[in-house]
Amino acid sequence: MASFMSTRGKFELANVDADAADLRLILVDTPPASQAAAEDINFVDGIVADEVAGAGRADLAGLALTENDTNDRAELDATDPATYTGLNGPTIAGGWIYRQVTNDADSPVWCFLDVNDIVTNGGDVTLSFPTGGFLHVT
Repeated sequence: MASFMSTRGKFELANVDADAADLRLILVDTPPASQAAAEDINFVDGIVADEVAGAGRADLAGLALTENDTNDRAELDATDPATYTGLNGPTIAGGWIYRQVTNDADSPVWCFLDVNDIVTNGGDVTLSFPTGGFLHVT
């Protein structure tokens, strides 16, 4: 499955100052069933059942929104999340970027980031956002 943005995320991005947004990353062990189904997930409470136990939720720092005229898109990027240590057992299938508000029921999801499955074995896991940002709005 490809990485994509939820409809709520598109709405939020158009209405929220990315510099002021409290964006975070949740790793999940199960990807969405389909892009169409996932695009209708609006809040974190719709994905917590798939959250990778023990990974925690990473605060995204160093947010940068860039206009890319060459590729006709806006690009949102952040500092790569810190290394996850001691994950044992869950397979990481991807992650959701969301904007923290007060709780899971009112914190909107912005996008799903697909990764090649990462099988954990108790070691460290380091994730890197792609060059050009983790989110492209075209």
